[in-house]
Amino acid sequence: MPNYLGKPPIKFLVIVAIVVAIGTILGMRELHAHRFPVALRGFAVDPKPIGQVQLVDKTGQSLVDSYFKGKWTLVFFGYTNCPDVCPSTLMQMQQLYKSIKKQPDGRQYQFLFITVDPQRDTLPHLKQYVEYFNKDFDAAGGGISNIRHFEKVFGAFHHYAKKSPDDKHYAVAHSAEIYIVSPDKHYVGKFLPPFNVNKLTLKLSKLNAFVQKQGGNA
Repeated sequence: MPNYLGKPPIKFLVIVAIVVAIGTILGMRELHAHRFPVALRGFAVDPKPIGQVQLVDKTGQSLVDSYFKGKWTLVFFGYTNCPDVCPSTLMQMQQLYKSIKKQPDGRQYQFLFITVDPQRDTLPHLKQYVEYFNKDFDAAGGGISNIRHFEKVFGAFHHYAKKSPDDKHYAVAHSAEIYIVSPDKHYVGKFLPPFNVNKLTLKLSKLNAFVQKQGGNA
């Protein structure tokens, strides 16, 4: 006969622990889903510090984490031989740039293109490419390990479609998102092109206001 007055069976304790764990996870998901204003859900993300950055900008100067301090930064990963996604996204970023600059807080934003193909994208070529779209756009490259390290902050990726180790005409599959870094050097949002420039300008403004209201934390 079971002893109901003694210690509960181990199996019972395990089941209770599992139920509590599931409840906690679901509760956290529910909290996350409601912590942002409706207008920012699916756009804002839980803040994540970008950490240490070791890249080289289009002029050959070191680009480190201090570059991101004090300004909102829109980051896009791509490569200059990209036939479609990169040029179309950079054109849309140019439209967004014009729209943002009309806003009172327009000077708080900077745009950064990071190559995922440093083997072919020399700094002079990278500079010429990005400035074709906008002379104020920044660009950066560097060692592939440093680029991958920075990609991980955003969950971004790239993959070389080389037919052989000596192939110099390969394509590169890469993330298409544009990532948003806040002035306190945290990854706080992302969006996928194509987009409505006016709506996106409004969302960026709302994200800016929300982060400031939270004391710098989304």
